[in-house]
Amino acid sequence: MCHAIDEVFGSCCSRNRNEGRIACDSLRSHRWEEASMNVERSQRWSWPRLVWLAPVALGATFLFVMVVVFREVDPFFLTIIVILFVAGYVGRRFPRRAGPITVLVILLLLFLLNLVSLIEDLAHPESALNFVVFGVIPLTLLLTGIIASIAVLTSRSDGAALVVYAAAIILVVGAVVGIIAALGLEDDTAVAGDIQIVAEDVEFSPEALSAAGGSAGVLVDNKDPIRHTFTIEALNSDIELPANTARRVDVSAAPGIYEFRCTIPGHDNMKGTLTLGS
Repeated sequence: MCHAIDEVFGSCCSRNRNEGRIACDSLRSHRWEEASMNVERSQRWSWPRLVWLAPVALGATFLFVMVVVFREVDPFFLTIIVILFVAGYVGRRFPRRAGPITVLVILLLLFLLNLVSLIEDLAHPESALNFVVFGVIPLTLLLTGIIASIAVLTSRSDGAALVVYAAAIILVVGAVVGIIAALGLEDDTAVAGDIQIVAEDVEFSPEALSAAGGSAGVLVDNKDPIRHTFTIEALNSDIELPANTARRVDVSAAPGIYEFRCTIPGHDNMKGTLTLGS
């Protein structure tokens, strides 16, 4: 009888040991899979990868703007795009020193040279394309590339994924803000006797306006998907023209010829004259 009891207890202990071993193996396997996933995530969003991805993504954004928005090849714009792609290649080919330094210098220069226009585009969310494509996306990519380059040069190993998630949140929030602001726009209506002018394909048409008296109402219809301005500097008149929106302005001055233009960088062809007292 004692022998039978020993067999029973021995069987139970053996079974418990086996179950415990299986549980430990299962837990160890689960922890191994979790650790592998964490390593895979860290490798997917590492600082060296962000160093070359940021300028490449920025170059692709500018290429989209040139081909889809402006629908023409601008030599200066194309040069910037090529420089960004080359910086991305150098960043990937030389990930330790030369790459991050090259990317850091180029992105810092672009950031400083375009800071004013970035601020202006970010100040006008109602022009969604300008706000998102010319403001939020470039600023986010510039800062991401700059931070990543500094992180590599200072031998940081963590935090890359957090920067990616923060950048993604900023882009989504920016897109939502731009869309909501654009949906709230309404066109101004023309008044009898107003001079009407159209802004389309980054040009004003007609370019020569005239009014018989010393004052005139001007309705400017912006048909472009990007923002413009209708600026008469001699009269200190500066009207914002949101994308796909009409705006009206009253002009009153001594008889004469006044030049109007769009003050946004790159819109140098958008100019004309307003003759009062003709």
